[in-house]
Amino acid sequence: MSERRESGRTPLYESRLPGRNFAIFPSESRANIYADGLAGVAGSGLITKLDFFVTTDAQPDTNPTLGMRETREVCLRLTMPTAQLVESMLNLIEQLRSNADVLTQANAEAIRIFTQQIERLRALSPDRSNV
Repeated sequence: MSERRESGRTPLYESRLPGRNFAIFPSESRANIYADGLAGVAGSGLITKLDFFVTTDAQPDTNPTLGMRETREVCLRLTMPTAQLVESMLNLIEQLRSNADVLTQANAEAIRIFTQQIERLRALSPDRSNV
């Protein structure tokens, strides 16, 4: 009997290879945490910790040539076996590489739409320097 029938749920992903025989199911309690970026990485060899951050504030720097000074807070520490992290990163890179054309087109379209929206805002603004 398959995992699908035993649990009554449909797996997100299944692998049926020697040494990689598993099914991944969504958890009802899984967290969905947004992050703006990676703050740091620490590892002991077998375990790696990734700290992710969110930007909570941005103020002009006292040195105007530096632009805005952001305040960033760590919102998530992900701790996982280093070998699985490396495997996950390799899988991610492969997915990005194999979808590069689609990702490039999607990003170009998003920029085009955003540019149109900014132009619409400029047309509405009496003082165009604010937009």
